[in-house]
Amino acid sequence: MNISAKSSKPKDPVKPPSAKEVALETFKAMDLDNSGMVSFEEFKISMEKKSRQKLSTIALKEFFDRLDVNKDGQLSLEELEKLT
Repeated sequence: MNISAKSSKPKDPVKPPSAKEVALETFKAMDLDNSGMVSFEEFKISMEKKSRQKLSTIALKEFFDRLDVNKDGQLSLEELEKLT
């Protein structure tokens, strides 16, 4: 028996996550209090943690406000999914 022989059965290719799955995982990581919404403070903490440095609050707020489509001061999963 040849141990180094490869199986004739093809391996299942690893499927990359969909854009929706990536948005969901990103949202879950930012929703620190598990409220189902991401506040600016949660967004700021998450972005600084990801970048490993302090970021400009003004620049982050401008970015957050662009993502906050309905202007309620929080990010929903749906708003994040619109980026994909």
